[in-house]
Amino acid sequence: MSDQVLSSSAEVPEVPERFDPATMQGEIIQAEHLARYRWASPIALGRRVLDAGCGTAYGSMLLAEAGASEVVGMDRAPEVLDSVRAEMPDTVVLEEGDVTSLPYEDGRFDLVVCFEVIEHLDDPGRALDEFRRVLSPEGILAVSSPNRDVYPPGNPHHVHEFTPPELEGELSRRFAFVKLDRQHTWITSGVLDDARYRIGDDGDLGPGLSIHKLEGDEPGAELYTVALAGQSELPETAPMFELAAPVELRKWDDLWHEQAKLLFDHEQAFADNATYQAQLQSEIHDLRVQLTRAEAELARMPALDVQLGELVRVNDGLLALNNELAQRQVAFEELADRYTVVIESTSWKLTRPLRRVVAFARKLTS
Repeated sequence: MSDQVLSSSAEVPEVPERFDPATMQGEIIQAEHLARYRWASPIALGRRVLDAGCGTAYGSMLLAEAGASEVVGMDRAPEVLDSVRAEMPDTVVLEEGDVTSLPYEDGRFDLVVCFEVIEHLDDPGRALDEFRRVLSPEGILAVSSPNRDVYPPGNPHHVHEFTPPELEGELSRRFAFVKLDRQHTWITSGVLDDARYRIGDDGDLGPGLSIHKLEGDEPGAELYTVALAGQSELPETAPMFELAAPVELRKWDDLWHEQAKLLFDHEQAFADNATYQAQLQSEIHDLRVQLTRAEAELARMPALDVQLGELVRVNDGLLALNNELAQRQVAFEELADRYTVVIESTSWKLTRPLRRVVAFARKLTS
């Protein structure tokens, strides 16, 4: 495959969920995408091929190199197609289009390839109908979907991820023959001679490789389901492996440790927060006790107000009585002064015998 598409320096417009070989080279995501196309490439020999949702057309190029008579790479992002159009061979034509409404006549293609597209559609069934329509009677559809039961959840760009039975059911409603293969990611250790060890840039390691698998997996446990469908017998497909760069494994190991530390920090924060919450609960309890006491004191306030009013009225009465007594004291003192003046006067002393006679006469007459 041409290195231009895999490591092009051309600026590819950013589109959500768009695989770009130039920026993701050596990563597991590149291995996943290339493995799908290489799995389907032998079927392209001598066929008219539609690469539906081709993106940067790296897969269209692989299909052309596999011997397709023509390849139409179609995508809804014309700016992405324009960025790689000059790098395509003569057998590859890039066109703008929508997979749910293909601008091609019935039976136009012998092979339709659609990888990592249908899970983004609001109506994937409509796209499958269109694929069936543009396929020739002997045509074959190669399609993939993340397996919802295994693929990490939460991708905001995925509308509907098919489980293997769901994908098989949708295809069986439209095609007489359906075959599912399983795509998964494993950690691999290999032994190579120097020549093969130096191979990179998606180079072929050549024949004579021996691959063994340590653990078995049941169908349905795969990350991705890839499928062939058609109205006639389907060809056999060969196993396909793409080796990612070793740094990818180290990156995931670093990511694991980073996430483990983040988890520990969060757990510590939760523990600290639990202690703080317990302290707050204790303070809240104390405040509630104080509030209860304050409410009890406030409940006594009406009775205290009545008592205070009574005390104010008694005090006012005492003040009035005290004023009255003070006034009488003044009058009494004036009277005493006058009495003293009278009894000490000469006339009072001279008339004392006369007052006695008068008092004696009053006693005789009474």
